[in-house]
Parts: sequence; structure tokens; C-alpha cells
Amino acid sequence: MTPAALVPVLAASAVASGAAIWWLYHRLSATTPGLELAGLEFVAIDLETTGLDPRRDAIVALAAIPFASGDPRPEAGYVSLVHPGRPIPPAAQAIHGIRDADVRGAPSAAEALPRFLEICQNRPVVAHTAAFDLAFINRFARLGGLSTLGGVVLDIGALAHGLFPSWWDLSLEGLGRLLEVELVDRHTARGDALSAGLIFLRMVPLLERHGVSTLDRTLKLQRRAALLPGGPGATGGGLVGP
Repeated sequence: MTPAALVPVLAASAVASGAAIWWLYHRLSATTPGLELAGLEFVAIDLETTGLDPRRDAIVALAAIPFASGDPRPEAGYVSLVHPGRPIPPAAQAIHGIRDADVRGAPSAAEALPRFLEICQNRPVVAHTAAFDLAFINRFARLGGLSTLGGVVLDIGALAHGLFPSWWDLSLEGLGRLLEVELVDRHTARGDALSAGLIFLRMVPLLERHGVSTLDRTLKLQRRAALLPGGPGATGGGLVGP
């Protein structure tokens, strides 16, 4: 299956997860401190998976990259292939290029997640299609008897939709074009996490110009944007791929 052929599947997944996205943002906005966005330390994350169903598919790679003082700190992060415990379907291999031989000997999700979760602990998390990533992370954390990923989660797609509601392409490529950010190693967990973090940094001054300068205000914008027509979590949305 080609990447283009996956678009209808992705759209259906976005529709199905719309209520979960709203609940997640609503819950987080009630507990977020009024930290300033300027100089914010955060962790950008990304996953690669065997497919698009968080209830049935598995993780094949993950990355958590800290950002501090406006720069990525990959040396303080964690990047790993993950053995999914099953063959990787050809359609997924066509997207991220990870094959069964690549994950042979890699840690399981239960073995990889403790370090990943440790890096994310007590820091805001930034992601593209955050609800998709969190559904996988928290499912496998529960299966491994680990704490789930909670706290503040910022979705760059929803934030972009709040800032630019007429911009139709909320894919990572579309956000890169919109904000003039060159993507890094597309469709790798490390590269997509770095790209998401760089895109968020480019958004911060734009958010501030709109009076959104703290985390709680950012989450309020994110919650509203997730419910806008054409946005993440909305039927027929512009979210064309993780």
C-alpha cells in the first residue's frame, strides 16, 4: 500500500479519536500551570508503528528529545528501535523503512518505555498527532505495569490549526512548509521528534503575538482548535498523516 492509499485510513482514525482528543485536552487544561512559553523546556516525542490502530498495532521505534534554551538536546534524549513481537506489515515498512531484521534483538516496548517515560516525566511533551502517540504509549505502558504518560501534551497540528485555521495541510510536511522549517529524517522517530520540536519553537513567537504566552492559554487554544471543522479530531479534517 502506498502512502497516498493510507490517507482514507488515517482520516477514519482521526474521526474515531476525536472525542478522545477533546477529553485529553480538556483534562490537561484544568491542571496546567501558567508557565511562560518563552524559554520553555520540553520533550518532543515520536513513534513509528506497525499500523494505525492503537488498539491492535505495536511500536517499532520511539524517540524522546529534550529541548532547552531554544535548542534540541539529543544527547540527553532516548531513541530506540522496538521489537513489536510480530512481523512488520509491508505497508508500514513502505512508510518508515523499518524491517523485521532491523528490530531483531531490539528491546520490547516494556523494556524501552521506562527510559522514554523517565525523560518525559515532569516536562511538557510536544508531538505531532499527539493523541495517536499517547494511545500507543499508554496502552503498552499499562501492559508493562508502568505509569502512563500524563501531564502537559502539546499537539503542533492542533496549535497550527488554531493559529492558521485556513491552512489545509496539517501533516508534518505541511507544517514545515507553513512555518519554513526543514524537516529532519522524515518518518524516523528521531527525525520526526526533532522536526516537531523545531516547528513548535517556530510557533512560540506567533502564539505570543496572539496573546498566547503561557501553557494554560496554549492548551485552551489547542482544545478549541481540535474541535474546529477541518482540524485534528474533526470529520474530514486536514490531518493527512502522522
